[in-house]
Amino acid sequence: MSFRAFWLAWREQWRAFPSVRRWCDLGKVRAKLFCRDYTRGTSRRRNAAIEQLEREVLEMERRLAADPEDPSLCGACREKREELRALEDHRARGAFVRSRIRLLREMDRGSRFFYALEKTRGAKKHVTCLLAEDGTPLTGPEEMCGRARDFYTRLFSPDPTDPDACEVLWEELPTVSVGDRDRLELPLTLAEFSEALRRMPTNKSPGMDGLTVEFYRAFWDILGPDLVTVWAESLQSGVLPLSCRQAVLALLPKKGDLRDLRNWRPVSLLSTDYKS
Repeated sequence: MSFRAFWLAWREQWRAFPSVRRWCDLGKVRAKLFCRDYTRGTSRRRNAAIEQLEREVLEMERRLAADPEDPSLCGACREKREELRALEDHRARGAFVRSRIRLLREMDRGSRFFYALEKTRGAKKHVTCLLAEDGTPLTGPEEMCGRARDFYTRLFSPDPTDPDACEVLWEELPTVSVGDRDRLELPLTLAEFSEALRRMPTNKSPGMDGLTVEFYRAFWDILGPDLVTVWAESLQSGVLPLSCRQAVLALLPKKGDLRDLRNWRPVSLLSTDYKS
C-alpha cells in the first residue's frame, strides 16, 4: 500500500473523532508508523523484485536466442534490462552509504584525526552526572531525570502577568485600519500554507511526530487540504492539536561545568506543521 492510499483510507475515519484536531494527532502517529514499516520492507521488496527481473531477463534471452528477430520480444527485454539496472543502481547507492563507516577507518591520517575529534565532542555531550540544586552530585538515571524535569519545568513556566503592563502594551500598539483588520480575518487558505512550506528550510530535525519538511513537500497534494481544515478549526477554537503543543528538548553544551544544567542551552524541536 502506498502512503497516498493509506491516507485516503484514514481520511474516511475523521467523523469518528470528536474533533479534526484529535483525528490529525492520531493520523500523524499512524503516518510515522506507516513510513517506518514501509522503510523496513523496502530492501526486502527491492531484492525480491531484482530476483524476479533477473529470472524474466534470463527467460527472454533464452527465447531471443531461438528467435532473435522478434521485435516485440527485443523491446520487452530491453525494458526489463533497464528496470533491472535502475534497481541495481539504487541498491548500490544504499551499499555505498552503509560502507561509509568502513571507509572512514581507511581514510587518510588528517581525516581520521578530525573524525576522532568529532567523536570526542559527541562523547562530551553524554551526561553521566548532574548537580542537584544544593550541589549534590546525582548519578542515577531516575535522579538525573527528576532533576532535569524540575529544572526545565521552572524554566519554562509562565511568569506572572502585570495587568498594568498589558494595558500599556495595548495602548502603545499602532491602530489597525479597517482594511487590514478585514484582511487579517479572512479564512485560512491552502495557497498561504503552500507558500510557507515552500520557504521552509530543509534538512532540519523534526518534532516528536518525526515528519520532516521533505515529507510534507512530497505528500502536500494530499495532506495540505486536510491540514488547512485542522488549522481552521484550531483558529476557531483557540486550541492547537496536541502534537503542535509538544516538543523534543535538545540540550547543547555551553562553557563551564556541564554537570550544572544552567550550562546547557535548551532547543525545542517543534513539529513541522506547527512551524509552517
